[in-house]
Amino acid sequence: MKTAVLAAVLLLLAVMLAATPASAAVALRFTPQDTTVTIDDVTTVSIWIDEPIDLRTIDVVVRYTANYATGLDGEQGALFDGLDCYVWEEYESAGWDRWHGAAVAIGSDCWATGPGELFRWTFQATRYGTVTLHAVEVTLYDPQANLIEDVTLPPATIQVHDPDMVTTDHVPPAVASLRLHPNPFNPGTSVVFALPQAGPARIDVFDPRGRYVDTIWQRWTAAGVKSVPWNATDSHGSPLASGVYVFRLESARGVSQITRGILVK
Repeated sequence: MKTAVLAAVLLLLAVMLAATPASAAVALRFTPQDTTVTIDDVTTVSIWIDEPIDLRTIDVVVRYTANYATGLDGEQGALFDGLDCYVWEEYESAGWDRWHGAAVAIGSDCWATGPGELFRWTFQATRYGTVTLHAVEVTLYDPQANLIEDVTLPPATIQVHDPDMVTTDHVPPAVASLRLHPNPFNPGTSVVFALPQAGPARIDVFDPRGRYVDTIWQRWTAAGVKSVPWNATDSHGSPLASGVYVFRLESARGVSQITRGILVK
């Protein structure tokens, strides 16, 4: 229903305003671009424009990694907050892993002018891992309700940190290592790993047939020894069956370690 109302509003503006050439293409960005939060944190990510461009409308559909976060709300950004005219805004779920948001300034002599915040999304981190934001569709209209072509909005990442993760980075190890404790385990275990150098790294889990199960940890990290708890669930949060699982540690510096764990139920 909200989407239908928004479409009607945009059509009314297009008829009401005289057509003029649309503004040049613009680049938007998520901010913060790369951040770390803790499980259960409620956090806001904004869509920002850095150019001094006049805009009447922003309409976006964003896909996110719903395995690790839940969208709570969305609203117009600060650029629309400060306007003296009525601003139509909406936020709705567009599927289990995406959301739709929009803000439209109503009035022939009212619009937002960058730089500044266009829209904001509030979410809650639910599970440790990496939340990636991808713009599925981004639509901007200028003050004359003309479509602005070729709008870009690069992805952003949010690392969800588990507060129970133990870190000891005081003495970097000479070589990389990977192990589980306890092993065998039920219902969960700790994945203990060490990296001799700082940099991005990830830990993936595979089932007994070699099929991908989940990425249980992925982020930039300092050198040292770390322990990440794992609750034996797949990427959708569903409990795994008993069996032997393969854990693989990889880093951008070419480090690769593999170990096996036995889940017993």
